[in-house]
Amino acid sequence: MDKLIEVPTEEEMTYIARQWILANRMSEELSSISLDRTIKDLSGLQKILDANILTVEHSNQLSAVGIAFAQVFINEVSDYDWWMVEDEYGRDVAVRYKETSLVIFPESMISNRIEENFSFTIDGLFDDLKNDLDKMIEEHYQDA
Repeated sequence: MDKLIEVPTEEEMTYIARQWILANRMSEELSSISLDRTIKDLSGLQKILDANILTVEHSNQLSAVGIAFAQVFINEVSDYDWWMVEDEYGRDVAVRYKETSLVIFPESMISNRIEENFSFTIDGLFDDLKNDLDKMIEEHYQDA
C-alpha cells in the first residue's frame, strides 16, 4: 500500500484537540503553565518531561505532549499543517510541509525518544527539527 496523505476528518481534528487539552492539563498540574500554542508552551512541555512521571506505558500522555509540541511548531513555523497519513501500518496524525511528501509524526516523536532513553530537551528538539526540515526543504522542496 502506498502512503495516502489526507486532510483530517472532523473526528480526527477533535482527537487532536483533545490530546492538546490533555497536554495543557498536565502542564497546568505540573508547572502551573497554561499552554497557548506559542513558543512559550515549550517550557510547560519540558516541565512535564522533567517530572519523570511519563514512561513508555503512558502512550496517551506522551502522544498528547507530541501533539502540543506539533501545535507550537505549526503556529511558529510557516507552511506546516495537520494531515493524516495512512499506510499498511495504519492511519496516523502528521504535520506536513505545504502539499508535499515531507511529513513528521508528532505522536511518536516524544515517545520514541523516551523509549530509547535518548537525552533531549523540548527546546533542542524544536530547534533541531526546524533546522533539519529547513535543510530538507532547501535540498528537495524548493519549488513547493
